[in-house]
Amino acid sequence: MRLFARRYFLLLLLLVLPVLLYRPVDAQRDPWYTTATVSPDGPVWSTFPGVEISAEGAGIPQIAAAPNGDLMIVYNHWVNGRTDRDPYFAVSFNSGQSWTDGIPIATSANVDSLQLDVTYDNNNNAHVVWVELANNNFQLKYSQSSSASPGVWGTNRTISNVASSNPLMASPSIFASGSNTLDVVWVEADQNNGFNPTLDVYHARSIDNGSSWTKTGTVISNLFPTSQNPDLFVDGSGIVYIAWEEAAPLGASDIRFVKSDAPPNTVSATWTEIDSPLNSLDSAITQAQQPALTFDSGQFYVAFTDLRDNGDTQTVVMANCATNCTAIANWSLQTISGEAVGVNSADPFSVVPQIARGNDTVFVYFHGTDPGLVDENEVVWGMNQCENWAAFGRDQVTPTNTRSINPAITTTAGKLHLAYELVTPGTPSEIHQIQYMSGDFDCQHFVFLPIVNRR
Repeated sequence: MRLFARRYFLLLLLLVLPVLLYRPVDAQRDPWYTTATVSPDGPVWSTFPGVEISAEGAGIPQIAAAPNGDLMIVYNHWVNGRTDRDPYFAVSFNSGQSWTDGIPIATSANVDSLQLDVTYDNNNNAHVVWVELANNNFQLKYSQSSSASPGVWGTNRTISNVASSNPLMASPSIFASGSNTLDVVWVEADQNNGFNPTLDVYHARSIDNGSSWTKTGTVISNLFPTSQNPDLFVDGSGIVYIAWEEAAPLGASDIRFVKSDAPPNTVSATWTEIDSPLNSLDSAITQAQQPALTFDSGQFYVAFTDLRDNGDTQTVVMANCATNCTAIANWSLQTISGEAVGVNSADPFSVVPQIARGNDTVFVYFHGTDPGLVDENEVVWGMNQCENWAAFGRDQVTPTNTRSINPAITTTAGKLHLAYELVTPGTPSEIHQIQYMSGDFDCQHFVFLPIVNRR
């Protein structure tokens, strides 16, 4: 066909995608190991002095942004090694340019802080939850720091308590919504399941800004499987949505999704669960782990890890849904992380995606090794919806000469904020510290426009 013979013709603008460069693969490496492509249009990152650089060590940071722009990082400070930790925090009042010294939220002798989470409400009050372990007794603790006295913490309150011969509690997540409303999800052992208690997802709500709590009970009670790593979102009407990891037969694991049938203000709260796991949209995903949930522009987004080959092959997958999201038919699924990555050891064992929304897009960041690079340490990688995830390459934030694990992200206007755990060699063991970075970001959505030439 001779197009120039037509009076009018349409010339499509072709955008040339970056060419992936491949280096030879060592004989010991699996074929999926390829050189990562670094995004040319990711955030422009700035580095700052460490937030927690004590010789004792620190780990598992979480970060939150207040409506007024204040930032808070909470983390575990090692008082006497990894079995004697306290919840600490640091605050920035100038968009991350400087931070207060690390200060304890609570201290208790011979009590170990395990995991924690933080959020801000609409009035710039900070809310923190954490799990404590002492004498075979697990407690879910809560405290608040008001905007009038930032960094001054109120009375520690106990949301849940598990004491038995075989107790367990983990993975708290907190969300502030509406007027004085707070929601928390976590997992704890089901004490009614005999000698082999399993973990179920639990929920609690406060409607008086944390002064009192109603433990609404088990969200979904399963007799044999084990639930892990719940995350939540609460809409403007008070409906709670939860995504979590559920054990399945033969060592498999699924990502489940559930919504409350009404605002769960009482112990009689009821829930509707999705009719099939999110990972069932791809039958090859049999070990789905570490879900992270958010809602943006009318859609739910659940990022999770697809773990294969005994953990040697790990990618980040995104599921999203706009309407009637307890029906699996309304969800779509795609791998968003590009090349697969791995991890070096059991701290943690799997890639842990973190999700945030802001600046007209959704961000997902995670840690992982890339054996195509010289040093096979975990680095922090990221993608965003604005750039069609990893289609144009993913953002490599940290260098490869040290380990960077457990990233946490949040956003303010035009900025992405990252806290992570930096691991460096030491004697007699590795040194763990909390680092912070920020990245300026301007979402430029890619638009494919036809060009019409007239003759």
